[in-house]
Amino acid sequence: MKFTKEQAFEHLKSLLTENGKTHLFMSERSINEQLDTLMPLIASDETELDDFIQKVTPTFKTMNLNAKNDQSTFVSDWKEKHPEPTPPTPPTPPTPAPPADDKYKTLEDEIKALKERNANQDKMIKDREILDAVRAALKKSNRSFDGLLDIIFKGIEIGEGDTVETLTTKLEASYDEQYKVLYGDGAVPPFNENTPPPAYKKGQFAGVVNTLKERGYLQQETSPQK
Repeated sequence: MKFTKEQAFEHLKSLLTENGKTHLFMSERSINEQLDTLMPLIASDETELDDFIQKVTPTFKTMNLNAKNDQSTFVSDWKEKHPEPTPPTPPTPPTPAPPADDKYKTLEDEIKALKERNANQDKMIKDREILDAVRAALKKSNRSFDGLLDIIFKGIEIGEGDTVETLTTKLEASYDEQYKVLYGDGAVPPFNENTPPPAYKKGQFAGVVNTLKERGYLQQETSPQK
């Protein structure tokens, strides 16, 4: 590798905090442990730092976002279980009855708010149905590892013109990209549902090694002269 683990760590930390402008939610220990896992899988002797960072950035951004969500959930649960005591509120004087015109305006506002709430609920149901259909379509195309599916579905927003077909195409590419970051630059193998990649066996990645040699990422071996 043409870089050190420390250089990769500092570069990733800078990216995740936008050069110190935002908070780092995942721990520095988690970054180092993940680098220990990914560097032997992705980096070779000829790998440049920028190329390595480009490949692993989606994984670290996802981990940092998950850590942020976990912290937010913890704070919310804490506040819910440990509410601050509130002083008793003094009794409020009775509100005079509004004029007839104000009553109609209040009723119109309540009806409008009810319609908006119903529309939001309908959209949530429709979005859930679309996402379920997209997940089913991805599994039919052998992209069925739930661990990776959960990663690419996290935080996804459905736009006005999005359909099951367009989202499936988009997430197929995201699944393949995320898979190759974690498991190498080979073809995405078909998995059974909820089944992680198989354990490594000697010679299993011979095709991947040959491809890397052809692309110039690995040095071709030469036979010793007799």
